[in-house]
Amino acid sequence: MGKMGRIKLFLLSKHGGIATTFALGLVPLIMIAGLAIDYGVMYREANFLQSRADAAAIAGGHEISLANATGDQIIAAATASAYQSGRTHKGTPFSVDVAVDLANRKVKVSIKEYWKPFLAQYLYRKITPIIVDAEVSTIGGTKICVIGLDQKKGATVHLRSSARLLAKGCGVFSNSDSTSSIRMDDNATMEASIICSSGGLSGKSSAFTPNPVVDCPTYSDPLADRPAPSFGGCDYDAMVIKNISRTLSPGVYCKGLTISGTSNVTFKPGVYIIKDGKFRVTDSARATGVNVGFYLAGKQAILELKKSTSISLTAPTSGTMAGLLFFEDRMAGGNTHRITSDDARLLLGTIYFPNSSLLVDADSAVADQSAYTAIIVKSLRLEEGPVLTLNSNYSETDVPVPAGLSDVSGYGSRIVLVQ
Repeated sequence: MGKMGRIKLFLLSKHGGIATTFALGLVPLIMIAGLAIDYGVMYREANFLQSRADAAAIAGGHEISLANATGDQIIAAATASAYQSGRTHKGTPFSVDVAVDLANRKVKVSIKEYWKPFLAQYLYRKITPIIVDAEVSTIGGTKICVIGLDQKKGATVHLRSSARLLAKGCGVFSNSDSTSSIRMDDNATMEASIICSSGGLSGKSSAFTPNPVVDCPTYSDPLADRPAPSFGGCDYDAMVIKNISRTLSPGVYCKGLTISGTSNVTFKPGVYIIKDGKFRVTDSARATGVNVGFYLAGKQAILELKKSTSISLTAPTSGTMAGLLFFEDRMAGGNTHRITSDDARLLLGTIYFPNSSLLVDADSAVADQSAYTAIIVKSLRLEEGPVLTLNSNYSETDVPVPAGLSDVSGYGSRIVLVQ
């Protein structure tokens, strides 16, 4: 072989070595690039899934805030939220697991995605699946001032003209599934810690403070298990008190009780059974009572507190009517009870008409001097110009708040991510 041939052979041999060396060096570069891609995808996917888990847990927290929410409802709400964004990286599906702790008002969401790394699974098998967790806890709650129990009535809570409902420390709930479940006409306004409609709303957005929540689950009657007071035969029959001052005692008032003219009536503490007739305070009469409860028995037992009257009543502190100012017979119903008095500023306790409506139609403040007033009725209407003030200052009175109305879960709860 000549000199030129040996040089050519050397050059060919050198190029081959370089190629081999380059090829061998390329392998780790590809591995490094593949791992970088895998870990970049994993980081991005983990962040994406975490945001999904957080949102799902918060959705479940909103649902658990409703006092009558079930575990299935909460799971469904959280799961639906998690799947709103559909699939993840390259269409890889993910699974969602929701755990609900109703007793402690917690919701935990776990999301798992089995993805396909380019290279990393050969070096670290635990890189797949990606698993993220989020947990929320609801803290605090709202108090109940109004529940409109009727699930089918067009407007279960209805205000018109210049009526105002002020329930700043407590919630207003309507169970009607109507698109106008809570209805505000003309210049009526409502203010509460939460306004919650099982259906929709009717009225200007400026009429509500804060913005109402719609499509709420229906709120079960919190007093459904409260026993009615027992009673015997008639103690009084069709009693009418007119233009006199008198003190009345607890008992059974058959065929109703009417207080009229300029009468000034004081009710002794205890339970008054108004049976088969109206409980009417009319003309310019005055009715006062401390620790008194009125049970309206029979279909004709209807409450009417007329315009020029003066009313000052507080509910009992003990016994079957503890915390209940007015309690309608559950076998009755279909009536409209009316408070039209322009001086009914002390109505301390709970007004409970589960099968009838309450109409408040005054030209001034109603119940504003009460430490608390709660209204649980089939439907509530405010006409013309009353300012119905429903306080919830429970610590300012010894009149107990019936179970189910005080410190319950609600959208007033704070939802906190704890994981």
